[in-house]
Amino acid sequence: GERVVRETRADLLRALSLFETEGWLDDPRAYHRDPERTPAVAVSERSWLGTDYEAITFPSRWRPASRHPGTARWRQAVGNKVVHGAVLRHRGPQRPWLVCVHGYGMGTPAIDFAVFDVERAHREYGLNVLTLTLPFHGARAKGSKGSGDLISTGFTNMMLCHAQAVWDVRRALRWLRRDGARHIGVHGVSLGGNVAALLAGLEPELEQLIVGVPALDFTHSYRSAAAEEAGASDGSIPLRDDPLWDDLRRVLSVISPTAMAPSIDPARLAIYAGQVDGVVPTKSVRMLWKHWQRPEIVWYPGGHLSFFLEAKPRALVERRL
Repeated sequence: GERVVRETRADLLRALSLFETEGWLDDPRAYHRDPERTPAVAVSERSWLGTDYEAITFPSRWRPASRHPGTARWRQAVGNKVVHGAVLRHRGPQRPWLVCVHGYGMGTPAIDFAVFDVERAHREYGLNVLTLTLPFHGARAKGSKGSGDLISTGFTNMMLCHAQAVWDVRRALRWLRRDGARHIGVHGVSLGGNVAALLAGLEPELEQLIVGVPALDFTHSYRSAAAEEAGASDGSIPLRDDPLWDDLRRVLSVISPTAMAPSIDPARLAIYAGQVDGVVPTKSVRMLWKHWQRPEIVWYPGGHLSFFLEAKPRALVERRL
């Protein structure tokens, strides 16, 4: 509504001032701080539909930068301060690891195990598998509206979600490496596809990085949502030529993978996307593909939510595994 737009304009002005002062618009990599320490991880045995796994938790320890818009709201989400995950691990000598980063509205074993086909990755390909729950999702939604907080509160929670998610995944990678993991791949989808894609500029030692239907252009998403309400004359819908959109794009560049040079060889990168995806514009996927120096990419004849049923993405993932 009009209040959200008014607050968004004020937040954008504060963000632009802060980001310019800190130099993040010129160097988005600096927006993503390096985790200082390896986390202490708590482990408990669980089972889901016959699949035994280890439920893990560790404190995030991530904090928004001083004066970052949206900080007060972020602090209210008390459950978000603990990271949750699930591990399928082989006994014996260290195996390669696959880290899975889920999409919007996911974040539980009931969904993530099926979407990433973790049993097959674990048993047939012999991998250890870790699925991680993103901020404001699943068990981390306590004290908030859950994933809905990412799109109902302007742009700030989406930014903070990405900054915290990248930090949390990198802390998990430190934990795996401390325990002897030498070969690690990451597979992210949708919202998690963008989080995973950001790792290309931050984690050069990843052996594989697969991003599926990556949600790369949030300015487009917000504008599309506004367009659905076209015709409102109460000030609640910014016009198409409103400078708010340009300001938003500049601010969101710090969570855009195309704003950071990749530090991973293109041979270790892969993308899959839908040809009729109503959420992720094909244009943004092609921009990422070119930015990454044209790594392997497959297009399937489907929409945003059909990727895990499609033969072409499954074949790509199997090749990489």
